[in-house]
Amino acid sequence: LALLRLFPGMGFRAVVQRVESAKLLVDNQDEWVYIARGIVVYVAFRAGAREADVAKYARWLLHSAKTCVDSEDKPASASAVEADVLIVPQASLAGVFDARKKSISYRSLAPKGDSEILYNAFVTCVRELAAGSQATVQAGTFGNRQALDIRSAGPYTHLFEFDSSADK
Repeated sequence: LALLRLFPGMGFRAVVQRVESAKLLVDNQDEWVYIARGIVVYVAFRAGAREADVAKYARWLLHSAKTCVDSEDKPASASAVEADVLIVPQASLAGVFDARKKSISYRSLAPKGDSEILYNAFVTCVRELAAGSQATVQAGTFGNRQALDIRSAGPYTHLFEFDSSADK
């Protein structure tokens, strides 16, 4: 797992994993969403995240981050290769190990209501950015525990952090 800290601090944290295919149970019973070759984006919003920054996060992850490969196996952005995208809300990404208590602390997580608004805005932005392409964009249900099944050619995974207080 590689860490790329774009704007250190609070705000948005995402883990992006390249996959050959993935499916996510979105209703905790029997409704699955699917993607073919593309990326799974696990997202969490930390205290200080702002809705005004969500489009910046989405644009950077789809257009700038070289999280995919092209037909010649060279690094490429998800938008350049029209990769499918599966977005999964993952509040546990905001966890920080508390050595004193020997446990994970979630104090840095944005309040649930704020996180849901930010998550829905992020999903909308990604869908708008992918509109008109061959890419399929699917998203998990905020607040649900969701089963995930992925198939990948290897553990190509990156962690990205964005700080809402940075003006970049």
